[in-house]
Amino acid sequence: MTTKMFLFSIFQNRVWPQLPGVGSADWSTSSSLQSECLHVGDDIVDLPLLKRVGLAIAVGNAHPLLRPHVHYWTKRDGGLGAVREAIELILTAQGKWAAIAKEYLG
Repeated sequence: MTTKMFLFSIFQNRVWPQLPGVGSADWSTSSSLQSECLHVGDDIVDLPLLKRVGLAIAVGNAHPLLRPHVHYWTKRDGGLGAVREAIELILTAQGKWAAIAKEYLG
């Protein structure tokens, strides 16, 4: 099974795709592409993007104003395992986490 992952860098409300062939205009006008993206944020400057993606996640020590706008609030703070927690959440929901963990744990 092949899975595509698109990585974006966000600078001052502009999206700069890291993969060729996906322009910022494609992302900003494609609701299906947006719905397949997630964003992990920690402050109110993240709100515009959190409101547009399919899965909005805030880290444990994020600004409280984000709470009504996110789907998931991590137990771990930013920089202390929050992204790993989010990845594990997604892989568990997809039914993939147990096999991945088993691969590492033996």
